[in-house]
Amino acid sequence: MEHMDKAAMKERLLDMRSRFAEQFQVVKRGKERIYKRPDGLYFKVTALYSWNALVIEYSSNEKMARAGLLGEDGDLFYPEEMDADEMFDAMLYEVMTGDL
Repeated sequence: MEHMDKAAMKERLLDMRSRFAEQFQVVKRGKERIYKRPDGLYFKVTALYSWNALVIEYSSNEKMARAGLLGEDGDLFYPEEMDADEMFDAMLYEVMTGDL
């Protein structure tokens, strides 16, 4: 796969967010979506445009999550290395097996 432009990265980001919204409780913070695992771990998906990657940020504290302060970062996911289904599966695996 080739390097994605900003519009394609934004599209992938929105796709991943939509998929997570189908499986997890959504906690809204303004226009931002934060997701909550059943055990109370909060996370959000963010694009790092300069790195051409997506990352999941985590917090185990609801107050910090609602304030947008998700301080623990997961792995970087590079769209040019996997299609959308592969990326979501990899991200979902990280979310479900990660522990802060």
